[in-house]
Amino acid sequence: MSELNLKGFIVTLNLPSDSAMRIKCDTSMLKGVKYLSFINELKAFMNSVDFDYAERQESLRGRELEAHYQSKRIRSETGFKIVDSKTLWVRPFPSRFENILKTIRVEAYRLLNGMTICITRERKGMYKDNIYLLPGGEKTVNELYSGIKRLNEKLNDLSMMMAKYEKGEELEKLMRILRKNGVKITSSYSKKLEISVDLLPIDIDVALEEWASKNPEVANTLQKAKKEMVEAAVQKFKAEIEPLLRMIEGEARLRNAKETLEKLKALANTLGMSALARTVLLPLEKAVEDPENTSKYIPSPESFRKDIDVRLKGVLENL
Repeated sequence: MSELNLKGFIVTLNLPSDSAMRIKCDTSMLKGVKYLSFINELKAFMNSVDFDYAERQESLRGRELEAHYQSKRIRSETGFKIVDSKTLWVRPFPSRFENILKTIRVEAYRLLNGMTICITRERKGMYKDNIYLLPGGEKTVNELYSGIKRLNEKLNDLSMMMAKYEKGEELEKLMRILRKNGVKITSSYSKKLEISVDLLPIDIDVALEEWASKNPEVANTLQKAKKEMVEAAVQKFKAEIEPLLRMIEGEARLRNAKETLEKLKALANTLGMSALARTVLLPLEKAVEDPENTSKYIPSPESFRKDIDVRLKGVLENL
């Protein structure tokens, strides 16, 4: 087995979306003017709630309702008939609540992107698949879970805000509007908002050795996956090490230098490159610990940078 041995965890974050704070309603029974009247009444309700709960009322822009229309061909006693259905997603909570959820989602993806190697695969149409590889072992896994725990504490606070809102008169007013118009609720909002993590450990080189003799096509697929992941890891390594190099060259200061070093160590371990950690990260670590004497550990930053480029190029050439 070569030194380049890709290890880590495939990470999947299960995040609550804003749909978790909505009520799904069947409004098929409302036609024409009655439907428009119902929509206007709903919008008036939502705007009123947003005004009462807004931190900055001058920034309010109003909210739109999301509706889906579908025609179905169903069998009847006399043959087939076309039935139209209208589904409406109602936002029962103030937009401020939804904005809190959106902010937490942004923080979750920032945490994920900061700790993982992201491989993006184009799919047909307008969609993309992202695969997230968490480098390192126990330390990085614990760090990820600690970050998710902090975000879940924020979500728990939001869930408590929602529970308190449920006891107020606003939600009951919304239910009266729905009942008055004969609207059926087909699914309700989530009572508990939470982020969960799925981890899948991988060791691609072990799998490659196993499948090389069993099925060359599977081995080729794994080799392609390894190539994509290593290329993404190398790009991540370059991006993470650049602020440290600029600090060594005296062009910038870096507050979180030690945290950046830990990420780089995890990346080197994921790539199975002990030589990279030994020849590049060790002197960097000493320079970070003793910033007044960086020249003692890295006499020529320019040569050091070139050496890093050569070693990373060698990683890619060995794929």
